[in-house]
Amino acid sequence: MNTLPTPILPPRPSRADRGFSLIELMVGLTIGLIAMLAVTVTLNTAEQQKRKVTGGAEEQAGAAIGTYLLERDLRMAGYGLVNNAASGLLAVCGFGTVNGFNSARLPATATTIQYSGVAGAGYLPFTPIAINPAGIPAGDAGTDVVLINYSGSAGMVGDGAIISDDDGLGLKVSDRSGFHMGDLIMVVALPATATCALTEVTNLPSSGECASSGGDSAIIQQVAGNYGNYSRWLESVPRPVICPSVATTFVNDAVTGLAAGTYVSGRVFNLGPRDRLASHVYAVRSGNLTMCDMLTHDCTDAAQLTNDVFWRRLAPNVIRFSAQFNNGGVWTTAPPTDQADWMDVTSVRFALVSWSDFFEKDAITYSATTFPDASGNLNWAGGTMVVSGIANWDHYRYKLIESRVVLRNLIGGKNIPEAPAP
Repeated sequence: MNTLPTPILPPRPSRADRGFSLIELMVGLTIGLIAMLAVTVTLNTAEQQKRKVTGGAEEQAGAAIGTYLLERDLRMAGYGLVNNAASGLLAVCGFGTVNGFNSARLPATATTIQYSGVAGAGYLPFTPIAINPAGIPAGDAGTDVVLINYSGSAGMVGDGAIISDDDGLGLKVSDRSGFHMGDLIMVVALPATATCALTEVTNLPSSGECASSGGDSAIIQQVAGNYGNYSRWLESVPRPVICPSVATTFVNDAVTGLAAGTYVSGRVFNLGPRDRLASHVYAVRSGNLTMCDMLTHDCTDAAQLTNDVFWRRLAPNVIRFSAQFNNGGVWTTAPPTDQADWMDVTSVRFALVSWSDFFEKDAITYSATTFPDASGNLNWAGGTMVVSGIANWDHYRYKLIESRVVLRNLIGGKNIPEAPAP
């Protein structure tokens, strides 16, 4: 008879104490992965949608900003520069040579400002508008270059003051009203064979400006050193008047052509205060709409095309720019051939194309009814702009904005006749 005691075994653990089985773990892991996948897909979809929305804003912003800035400048084109006269600024200087000087112009080796209305490699006219002037380096592929000029004179247009004497001491004119120290003037010779001279009024004898109390009240002087700081005489609250005996910013030098006796019987046109004369060149450079000021920077310098100091960036992501003006009912980029031709110019139209630089993973389905179409063409009133040359062009989104601006200063200027002789 076995008398050994029966061993006492530990109690069997419950199912809960034994943990999860392999099958349960796999099921739980699968559920977790499915949940993570759902969250990831949701986040990815939301992120893609956000990028599309952001990209849509980017593609519109460049064209919209550029359109606004161009419209604003184009509305001013020709202000104070146009009249219907054979001796007018447009008739003479627009088809000849204009020389000026700015001691503060950049680079320091390009202080001479020069315009040329003569067709050729240096074509850069002092006209209300010029499209693709040869004197300015071209912009990005598929884009135009536009030059816009206008003055800051007190009147919309002017017929100029007639020069009765030019003895080297100054310009004696028929009417000196409206001229102030610090104004820029364009001196035009007759017959229209001499160079037009852009210079600054540095003294007005007997005017009371800058303590000028003596001398001939019909004389306009432009000798460097008489006047050194512009005061806004035309504003209701002028700046403090400071007249040190230092060289002015725009001074007279030999290249302006202001030699004694050259301009007798010619005319002087008041272009307004020196910081209000505008000569702006618009071009697309490195995918941005940029602007260069001809009066303060040498916009003809090909070495400065990527220099932000010269070519200021105005609108991003701009890849196409096209412009035309209406000449007698014909839309063209060809410059008018004479003053009468300019009198038929009434408006300008232009188009800008900007894009979102966000690369879409899947190609976008473009069609005949989209912008661009299936061939990568964007059609506007002035023709077709092509984006199919861009690598993977159909993985990006584009925005085209076009506008038309009436050149009211040209329309009004043609009604200003020749000034009568004194």
